[in-house]
Amino acid sequence: MTAADEPATIAWGGTRATVDPIGATLTGLWLGDESILAGPGRVAPALGHHGAVLTPWPNRLADGRYEFAGRAYQLPINDPAYGHALHGLAFDQLWALERRSTSSVSFGHTVGGVDGYPFLVRVTVTYTVTATGLHCDAAWVNIGDRIAPFGIGFHPYFRPGPSPLTDWILKLTAPSYLETDPLSALPTRWRLVDNSGLDFREGRALGPDRFSVAYAVAPTEDAGDVTLSDPAGLTLTIRTSPAFRWVQVFSGDLPSKHLTRTGVGIEPQTCPPNAFVTGTDLIVLQPDEYGSGTWSVDGAPSD
Repeated sequence: MTAADEPATIAWGGTRATVDPIGATLTGLWLGDESILAGPGRVAPALGHHGAVLTPWPNRLADGRYEFAGRAYQLPINDPAYGHALHGLAFDQLWALERRSTSSVSFGHTVGGVDGYPFLVRVTVTYTVTATGLHCDAAWVNIGDRIAPFGIGFHPYFRPGPSPLTDWILKLTAPSYLETDPLSALPTRWRLVDNSGLDFREGRALGPDRFSVAYAVAPTEDAGDVTLSDPAGLTLTIRTSPAFRWVQVFSGDLPSKHLTRTGVGIEPQTCPPNAFVTGTDLIVLQPDEYGSGTWSVDGAPSD
């Protein structure tokens, strides 16, 4: 068995994945000889949070400040470019190894117990590889004695093949998204994708466009499906359960010249950016209340 503080490798048939206990971070995923995750192959949040678990909130929280149940809270600022609290409290913490088999691994972590988030939520993430990809189960339970605000997201960057990112074809059926203020990187208003330049419902090449957008996913069967295809490689299908009502799509424009536009961030999220402030799809957990959600990725040769 892998030591609790060492990365775990899981495999099934020709599929293989690596998971680091720091942040329960998905650091690698291969279908046969093809690597379908972009990134540094290690835990490196400053380079783009590749493969990270984002909890108890995903994305940005404005100025790190929020109010909940009549009290005001201040979180540390870890997004100096914009002055916000970014991606939660767990991505750089050591998670506990809970279970492991040849094809599956589970890590758990209690989030909270700090001044800006005094609540206590136990989060468990399980990665399981299959013949065609990977399945991720997330579960959370409020183990504290007070109601707790909560959200969770995941930050994989997918790479479907060897062609330039501009040639990859993205398809997602979401009809609306949150417009973002470029000065604050925070959402400002709902918009329909029609005539927006961000409409991928019919599937089209990404081209040179640069964006990071939270799309609202209808809570119906298959509504959360996203496909990313390389005509010279694979078609990846990312599916989410109804708990993940948002998908953040990021064109992968990162400061590192070695990592920029090498993968597309397709990020399942239970709530959109700044949900602790706006309340949009924020999960409010009663003591002992439990929740769960799943996402998966499967790959097949492009037609």
